[in-house]
Amino acid sequence: MKIAVASEKSSLRSSVAPRFGRAPFYHIYDTESYSVSKYGSGRRENMPPHAGVDAARTLLSAKIDAVIAGDFGQHVATLFRENHVEVAKAPLRAGSWALDEFLRGRLVGNQN
Repeated sequence: MKIAVASEKSSLRSSVAPRFGRAPFYHIYDTESYSVSKYGSGRRENMPPHAGVDAARTLLSAKIDAVIAGDFGQHVATLFRENHVEVAKAPLRAGSWALDEFLRGRLVGNQN
């Protein structure tokens, strides 16, 4: 399973980003290889209005199964759900904490 976490900084220990589409970094944790990949430049300025959809498409191409962020725009959430990706909202705590909570079944995603 691959789980993406929208993050405020380049470390998975940093806070979960409050808005998926405005996150400067996205970390993908692979539960089979126990590896973490990172996407993003850390830059937020001059992001186009469709930045969230673009980021979602990039993560979909990485074949993620779930995604965690503070909140999601309607278009992004719909895109994920149409592609059978579980969408989970998390409090703005460390991304590693949110990932652990998700894996333990305490941070339940929403497939609706």
